[in-house]
Amino acid sequence: VMHNMRYVITIIVIIQSFASFAQKEVNFDDFLNLFPGKKIDSVYQVKFLEQGYFPQYQTLGAVRIKDRTHSYISLIIQSDCFAGGMCESQELYTFSNDGNLIDQYEIQREKADCSFSSKKLSEFFDSLFYTVTIEEEGDCSIDLITKRKISIEEIEITQDGEIEVKSQRIIPSNRNHPNLSYQRLEAGKLNQLDEDKLAEMRNEIFASYGYDFKTARWKNFFEAFSWYQPSKQSVSKDELNLIEQYNLELIVSEENTR
Repeated sequence: VMHNMRYVITIIVIIQSFASFAQKEVNFDDFLNLFPGKKIDSVYQVKFLEQGYFPQYQTLGAVRIKDRTHSYISLIIQSDCFAGGMCESQELYTFSNDGNLIDQYEIQREKADCSFSSKKLSEFFDSLFYTVTIEEEGDCSIDLITKRKISIEEIEITQDGEIEVKSQRIIPSNRNHPNLSYQRLEAGKLNQLDEDKLAEMRNEIFASYGYDFKTARWKNFFEAFSWYQPSKQSVSKDELNLIEQYNLELIVSEENTR
């Protein structure tokens, strides 16, 4: 009898919830008014994010409106969950100006248990942006990292609001300065480095693309690293991603002041 009573109560709660949901009319402007910083309840999730009425293990939050163009609006939305450990993610959504969902893509994720995985939005260049993923495996009993992997994605939002992955690339984690490929440098910090360090950083960008150095100094220097595989007689600036191009210009500009 008690089991049947609990079943009946559950059904009543579900019916009442759906009735409440049906009575609440929302429009796209209401949805946009949640940004930034408000919780996105089930009514909005169902109508605009195409999610089920009972999303499991998720609390969605409106982070910010990224862009408004004549053909689309892009939004960043955060979700929290528990899946064998702590996890948190952010997704980029694109909508038509009348509220129809065009596309979505995960731009940030952090999960931690005995392993650690972190995907972060690295840099935006108008409609082009980069994410960096760092995955670590280790021994929980002794808090030791045994394996580390870094990868970057170059992603573009098209004029129609579709999200396309333009390229993916693995960045050797044992490079001295792997962040040169996925994070913009701060100009104010470069003046604290000596000329040798600036030259090393500049040349590492080209070494990462397999440039075969002509000078013995840099050839010998980079051949000491297992990730360096010389295969090209030249590497053009256009082969570099936009973050690397930015960092290269910044380094050269600092070198020219010496």
